[in-house]
Amino acid sequence: MSDPQLTAEDVSEEQHISRRQLDRAFLDKLGMTVTTKIWDCRLRNAATMLRDPSQHWRTISRVALASGFEDTAHFIRAFKKRYGATPSTWRRASLS
Repeated sequence: MSDPQLTAEDVSEEQHISRRQLDRAFLDKLGMTVTTKIWDCRLRNAATMLRDPSQHWRTISRVALASGFEDTAHFIRAFKKRYGATPSTWRRASLS
């Protein structure tokens, strides 16, 4: 998941099924598409890193990159939408 180039198409090719079939299977089992699941995993990974005191040395940009985001601004917007707080606010609240 940390590969920013990973796409739903890559997953479908690896599984030797069409993207449509893969999305349908994900929707049936998880209630979300493959792309949504990839984003979900990346954001959860970032949230975990931000809460971990041993990862405090990582800047927000490094957390974003390590979680598979190429653009820090995009990461911050997605994180805030998901968790209701910016990554820095999330980190401060988790570490205090």
